[in-house]
Amino acid sequence: MLSFEPPGQNVELGQQATVDIYVRDLAGSRIGAFDFNVEYDSSVLSVDSVAFGSGLGASLGSFQDVQIPSAGQVNIAELAFVFDLSPFQDGVSDFLLFSLTFDTVAAGMSSLGFSENILGMAGGYLADEIGLPVGPVNAGSGYVTVVPGPVALPEPASILLLAAGLAGLMRRKSSFNLNPRIQV
Repeated sequence: MLSFEPPGQNVELGQQATVDIYVRDLAGSRIGAFDFNVEYDSSVLSVDSVAFGSGLGASLGSFQDVQIPSAGQVNIAELAFVFDLSPFQDGVSDFLLFSLTFDTVAAGMSSLGFSENILGMAGGYLADEIGLPVGPVNAGSGYVTVVPGPVALPEPASILLLAAGLAGLMRRKSSFNLNPRIQV
């Protein structure tokens, strides 16, 4: 199963949201490749960066690819160059595929979901060490809610400056004679 961690989160507008994508319930399979899309609401979020996990032996070499084929979709793929993944995976324990960081662009809620890989294979998100599909894979979902940030209050020095200016205007206004008498 593919899952988002955390499955849901609230962040303030202007802050970043990061979700980790894990593979779970491997039933003895070791994952040698993955290729799928993560979908999101592009009116609320924008992709900032992707950081790949170490489960596919990235330290010894892997092919990693990130593409944004359309607004609201990012395609992420990795192919291990290591044929023996046992130092990195035990086929039972959950592990991190990658972390995805979003910039927030507007207040609102964005669903997060997985969609078919670039080849459009039904449930073909993952492959084993020799490239055969693992699956079908259950794909979870998630969400990010972006809330408006706190209203920025002026600094105390700015408030004092404004008050001094208003006091000066009031004093100046009182020194003008608004009803001058006409003298002949």
